[in-house]
Amino acid sequence: MQITVGAELAVSSNYEKGVHPGAAGITQAVLIRATNVFRKENGAWEMIGHHADLLPSLVK
Repeated sequence: MQITVGAELAVSSNYEKGVHPGAAGITQAVLIRATNVFRKENGAWEMIGHHADLLPSLVK
C-alpha cells in the first residue's frame, strides 16, 4: 500500500485480493488495483473517490 497525505487530501494505492461469486455458483479469485481519494472534512477523513480495475495479467 502506498499512501500520500496532504493537509486536506490523501490518496492510497493498493491491491485488493478476494473471491467473486460468479454465475452458476462458480467462484473466481480476484486481484485488483485500487486507488482511493480522501478529503478531510470537519476533522475526519471521508472517502470521496474510489477506482479499481483488474490487473492486466488477469484480463482475458
